Amino acid sequence: MTRDERGPDGSRVLALRAASGRGAPTLLLSVQREGEITAATLDGRPIDLSRRPPELRSRLRVLHFAVPPTGAELRLAGWGEGSVRVNVTDDSNGLPAIPGLPPRPADTMPTLYDFADPTVVTRAFTF
Repeated sequence: MTRDERGPDGSRVLALRAASGRGAPTLLLSVQREGEITAATLDGRPIDLSRRPPELRSRLRVLHFAVPPTGAELRLAGWGEGSVRVNVTDDSNGLPAIPGLPPRPADTMPTLYDFADPTVVTRAFTF
C-alpha cells in the first residue's frame, strides 16, 4: 500500500506499507530519492535524521526485526518531485520447500550464525 500526499508545509510525504508475503520476520527497506529526506517515521516512531551528513540525506536504510504480519509503515517527507526508489528485502531463516531440491548432504551442516540457511527475497519499486 502506498500513499503519496502533501504535508502541511507543502513537502512530499510518501507512506509505504511493506509486508512479507512469506511471513519473514525481518525487513530491510532501502530508500533513494532525488532530493533530501527531511523526516521519516517507522510505524509512527520518528527516525532521527539529524546526525546524517548532507551527502547521505537522499538515502535511508531501515532494518526492522520482528515484523508483524500486517507489515511495517515507513513514512518519508522531502522536497522535490523526483522519483523515490525503494528496495524491500525480506529475510527468513531456513531453505524453502522447493520440489526437486535435494536435501542437505549428511556430511554438511548449516553455519552457526543466526541465519544459517537464509532465504532472501527483494523487490524494487519506484514512486
